[in-house]
Amino acid sequence: MPGTFGSIIIGVFGALGWILAILVTIQRVRLLTRGVRAMGTIKRVKVSSDIRSDQIKRTTESAVVQVHDEATGETFQFQSSFGTSSGKVQVGKKVPVRYLPDDHEVAEIDQFLPMWFFPLGAAVVGTLLLGSLYYLKFRG
Repeated sequence: MPGTFGSIIIGVFGALGWILAILVTIQRVRLLTRGVRAMGTIKRVKVSSDIRSDQIKRTTESAVVQVHDEATGETFQFQSSFGTSSGKVQVGKKVPVRYLPDDHEVAEIDQFLPMWFFPLGAAVVGTLLLGSLYYLKFRG
């Protein structure tokens, strides 16, 4: 069983996972209930890379989408929060999007993985950390 400090760290990261999951879920529900649906165009691909501990370079691509707001006539861009390492992001492809009409910073590609991968992933990690802490404290 980890010491008190280790338990605190596991608990803090587990709670942070759940806090992030709840905050992003609230934002996604706002997008679903108050957001405007539109079609956007992938204008470019943002590539980020890092070198893992085993010295293998890992590259992740995320779409930068351009959307035309019909109500205001304004055109804006946003970067999807969902990235892929498959290299299948296609510049010029039309994608469904949702955005808040009064806050274009809150926008996402309107498909399951871009909308829900992060909040679900954060909830799973938070649950695993808090569950392992519970198991170690009361079962171990």
